[in-house]
Amino acid sequence: MLDGGERIDAATVVITVGLRANGLTAQIPVDRDDLGRLEVGDDLKVAGMEDVYATGDVAHARVDDAGNYALMSCQHARTMGKYAGLNVVRDLTGAAPQPYRQADYTTCLDLGNFGAVFTTGWDREVQTTGAVAKERKTMINTQWIYPPTGTAEEVFAALRIDARGR
Repeated sequence: MLDGGERIDAATVVITVGLRANGLTAQIPVDRDDLGRLEVGDDLKVAGMEDVYATGDVAHARVDDAGNYALMSCQHARTMGKYAGLNVVRDLTGAAPQPYRQADYTTCLDLGNFGAVFTTGWDREVQTTGAVAKERKTMINTQWIYPPTGTAEEVFAALRIDARGR
């Protein structure tokens, strides 16, 4: 169904969706990338701002030293959130920030009844397809993208960061 009310019948529909950072970022007077994301340093602090951090869909953050930047995905947002929270605490306690890096990159595309496709790396090398990939996608959607539970020690262990931020 189109905005004008016109309906187009189709057996297959392929859509593309543009991404934009949330408009609330317009309140911060700094440079942005072409998606409206705030430029951040390796500590995830907004460039040009002393006490403002950005993560997830609003942050234009470098993930590695090969020139790759975080995508607007939960995969990057979750890890950026861990680093930003850690760096806020480190900033408040006078400790040096821990640079955000997330060298591993994967995609898992759900293909409905046809299964899924799981890839690794920025070149998206196919690792598995079909039912096996679909099981992985189901785990991602039902288990992995939820907040951590457990004691502080268990949560920090899952973050691969100890309680002192190392």
